[in-house]
Amino acid sequence: MSTSKNQEAIVSYIKSFIKLFLITIFLTQSVNAGLFNWKFKIPKSRDNFVQLGESLSLTLDRNHIKFMVWNIYKAKDEGWSKDFLNYASDVDVFMLQEAALNGNMEATLAELPDFQFDMGISFVLRKRGPDEATGSLVGSWVRPEEKGVLISRDREPIIGTPKAVTYAKYPISQSNESVLVVNIHGLNMTSTRKFKRQMNDCKKLIEKHSGPVVFAGDFNTRSKRRVKYMYKIMKSLGLVEVKFPNDNRRRSKFTKRFIDYSFVRGMDVTSSEVLGHVKSSDHYAMLFTVKIP
Repeated sequence: MSTSKNQEAIVSYIKSFIKLFLITIFLTQSVNAGLFNWKFKIPKSRDNFVQLGESLSLTLDRNHIKFMVWNIYKAKDEGWSKDFLNYASDVDVFMLQEAALNGNMEATLAELPDFQFDMGISFVLRKRGPDEATGSLVGSWVRPEEKGVLISRDREPIIGTPKAVTYAKYPISQSNESVLVVNIHGLNMTSTRKFKRQMNDCKKLIEKHSGPVVFAGDFNTRSKRRVKYMYKIMKSLGLVEVKFPNDNRRRSKFTKRFIDYSFVRGMDVTSSEVLGHVKSSDHYAMLFTVKIP
C-alpha cells in the first residue's frame, strides 16, 4: 500500500512538472514576443531605489541585535499589518522580500516613525490606479552608512522580471566596524546557471566587507543543485547557518526543500524562532537575535 502511494505521488509530481514546464515555455515565448511588456516595467538604475522614513540613531547595540527576515507576499493579506506590528516592536533590523509600494505596506511601516527603510525595486506592476513597485527591503532604527541594490542580470522566464538584492551597512557600538546586511530574493524559475550568477554577484559584494555579515532571505533553493551551490558560497565566505528549533520555514511546493535561509558571520546567535503560526503571508517570518563578540 505504501509503495502504491509513493508511485502515485511520483506520477503526480511528474505530471505537475511537465505542466509547469510547458506553461513556462509558452509564457517565455510570449514574453520574448512582448506580450507581457505592458504589465511590467523595469526601472532604470536611477529609479530602482527608494527610502521610506529617516533614522537618526548612529549605532546598533553589539550585545543585542534582533533581525526579522520575511517574504511578506506584497502585504496582500488583510491581517499582515497587524501581524507585522505585533512582532516589530523589538526588532532592530528588518529584511523583507516581496515588499510592495501598494499603500498598505507604507502605512504599516509609518507606524515605526524612528525607522528608515531602504528598498531596491526589481520591477513596477502597471495596474488600474497607481502603479505598484516591488522588490526587497531593509530597515533599521539606525542610519546606514552605505546602502544599495543588486539587480539580477538575468530575468524570470515567465514574466521577464529581475530579482532585487538590497543591502546596507549599519555601524555597531564600541567598534569601528559595521555589519553588512544582504537581503536576497533569489531567482526562481531560471536555470541553475543563472541562479549561480546571482549568488556570485552577492559573493563579490560580501568579499569586500571584512566585518560581521548577515546574508538572508528567500533564496528560492528549490533544487538539490541550488542548495549545494548556496552552501558552497556560504562556506567560502565563512558564513554559518542560523538553526531554528521550531523549523517551520517555507518549503518549495514542488520539491519540498527549504527556500528561506539565514546565514551569519562574526556574531553569535543567542535565540532564533520561526513564526509558523503567523499565516498572513505564504512564507513564515524568521526571527533571530545575535551578539557580536
